Amino acid sequence: MNKKKKIVTIMLYLFLSIGAFFSIYPVYFMFVAATKSSGEIFMNTPPIFFGNYFFENLNSLNNRIPIWTALFNSIKVSIIFTVLNLLLCSLSGYAFAKFDFKGKNFLFTCVLLSMMIPVYSRLIPLYRMMTFANLQNTHIALILPGLAGAFGVFLMRQNFLSIPDALIEAARLDGASEIYILFKIV
Repeated sequence: MNKKKKIVTIMLYLFLSIGAFFSIYPVYFMFVAATKSSGEIFMNTPPIFFGNYFFENLNSLNNRIPIWTALFNSIKVSIIFTVLNLLLCSLSGYAFAKFDFKGKNFLFTCVLLSMMIPVYSRLIPLYRMMTFANLQNTHIALILPGLAGAFGVFLMRQNFLSIPDALIEAARLDGASEIYILFKIV
């Protein structure tokens, strides 16, 4: 390796190391601040080393906010949303990729065009729909609006287009149902 390439490599690693430090430091500071008292956190120089107040801070947080309930609810909603979203996006992506039906291209174009609608323009209509369905303050109101999103349908369709039609036709000739083909073969 010549001298110029070595200098460029060293400068690159130096630049990447500085970038990594600035990316990781806020996360490190969050963990350090969780172990400090309020007075120590807001000192002129930010704390660098861990303190001794972690369990007191955790207990105080749990008294103010039911943090374990919130964590459980977040995990529950995310698991249910992920499973249902994968199921619905797989079904619709498979239908768009492997079935021929009237209006398929128009419907898929509508799905793609729905990605152009800004999220904020959907908030009030979604709120009104959830209120009309009497689903305010429920987990269902968090899960339903995002199910079978256009991007997931698009990604699943593109993935299923890469699977040869001959494989699916062979499974159909062997008597496999479409659900079996989707979940076991594809």
